[in-house]
Order: sequence, then C-alpha cells, then structure tokens
Amino acid sequence: MKPTQEQILSALNKLIKEKTELKAEKIELSLVSDFNSDYSKAVNKSLGLAEEAADLSNKKDNLISEINKNISSFEKLEKPFNTIVKQAKELGVDINDILKDRPKLGNSIKSMQNALKILK
Repeated sequence: MKPTQEQILSALNKLIKEKTELKAEKIELSLVSDFNSDYSKAVNKSLGLAEEAADLSNKKDNLISEINKNISSFEKLEKPFNTIVKQAKELGVDINDILKDRPKLGNSIKSMQNALKILK
C-alpha cells in the first residue's frame, strides 16, 4: 500500500517537530553548560575577592592601630616641646638654634588624624 499524501505530510510534520525539539534541547543543554561554567568562574572569583577583602580589613585595622600609636607619640612630645620653647624664651635663645629642624607637632598630629579619617 502506498502512503497517502496526508500520511506523508503527517510523517514530515512529525520529523520536523522532532528535529525542532532536538534543537531546542541542544540549545538548552548548551545554555545550562555555559551557565554552570560562568557560575563556577564567578564563585571562584568571589572567593578570591573575599580573601583579599579580609586581608585588606586586617591590614586596615593594623594600620589604624599604628597610626593611633604614632599620634600618641606625637602628643607625648608636646609637653617637653612646650617646656623647651618656654625655657628658650626665658633665656632669650632662639628656638631655631636649639632645635635645628623645628618640629611642627600640630601638623604631624593633624596629618595622622587625616590619615585615620581616610581609613574609616
């Protein structure tokens, strides 16, 4: 028995539909594969960034601590410096003759305080 025209068209439509479904599955599998690959890359990158952020946070905390110690050192120098300035004035001596590189404690402290503001 010869197939009818209707049977041939039905068979062709079925083949076209199956082929289209296979293409759709192929696209979906490719999309899933690409997604999984990109997701893995993003996860690995985020782990590295998280480690780097933790390291920077620790460095920042250590730097803040060191700056605070440095500010304290400058502040401890203010009293002896003021005494030296006072005594130099009482003796009529130029402070620049006593302290060749006249310290600017206020500027040094302000500079360190500005550094703290940047870090916070």
